[in-house]
Amino acid sequence: MKKRILTVVGVLALAAILVVSLVACIPSDPAKAEENLKAEGYKVLVVNSDDALGIVGLALPDGCVTQVTGSKALSGDFGDNITIYYFEDSDAANAYMDKNADWQGEIDVQLAEMEDAYKAGEISENDFNSMKDLLESIQMKKQGKIVYVGSADAIKAAK
Repeated sequence: MKKRILTVVGVLALAAILVVSLVACIPSDPAKAEENLKAEGYKVLVVNSDDALGIVGLALPDGCVTQVTGSKALSGDFGDNITIYYFEDSDAANAYMDKNADWQGEIDVQLAEMEDAYKAGEISENDFNSMKDLLESIQMKKQGKIVYVGSADAIKAAK
């Protein structure tokens, strides 16, 4: 009886992990990420390595084949943005993560500068708190050959 209960609990736990992992992933197809972002009201720009911008290397990091950027900045939601990089392989994605390893340090610097501006009376308390919440919600993560960076809301919208 105990073995059967443990087996059932194990199967349920495995199913829960599978559901969470499927729900919590950025789509592996850039077109699906674009579709999801547009459905949530984001303005979306997609650059491929064979586009004019991609060919001259203006928009894409090394090894990136597609970049999907979603933003609500034009609709007044200043920082609700995401950029998803689809790399040719996980080595290129790892190299990008290594190159940008101090992204959290950059966020911390921006937070400190905003706090100084708030204390100096250059920005309102409401604006300071809004920007602080936004900056604290920014995440940068790697998922196989994909790297994404953005606000928590934008990441949720892309999934």
